[in-house]
Amino acid sequence: MSFMQWTEDLSVRIESVDAQHKKLLTIINNLYDSMQVGKANDVMRRILMDLATYTREHFSHEERLFSQHGYPGAAGHQKSHAILIGQLKDLQDQVERRQPVSIKTFSFLKKWLTEHIMKEDRQYAEFLRAKGVR
Repeated sequence: MSFMQWTEDLSVRIESVDAQHKKLLTIINNLYDSMQVGKANDVMRRILMDLATYTREHFSHEERLFSQHGYPGAAGHQKSHAILIGQLKDLQDQVERRQPVSIKTFSFLKKWLTEHIMKEDRQYAEFLRAKGVR
């Protein structure tokens, strides 16, 4: 069973954003699975790099939509993105120092992603859908 599962409760009803959120969940689940079976740090490092890279791509996509459609909450949302990027960098540093990744880390990722989607992303999604973004 996956650490995180996609449910329709997480949908922001914008196809491109939902697809990217699903991909982020898949990467987090891969990282969790690797930790559970004691994969080597190099595997964990690669998956974390994938997570950080894809997260940046996803945030860039959202921020382009904000810019294209004049989303008034863009600055605050971008600040939230910067905080998560910093936290992912800290996690990468932890793995580089060969410190174990704990279940607490995964709880944080799950909580952050679900709360971010269900609160912050829903705010912009409503705005963007009103502008015709599907």
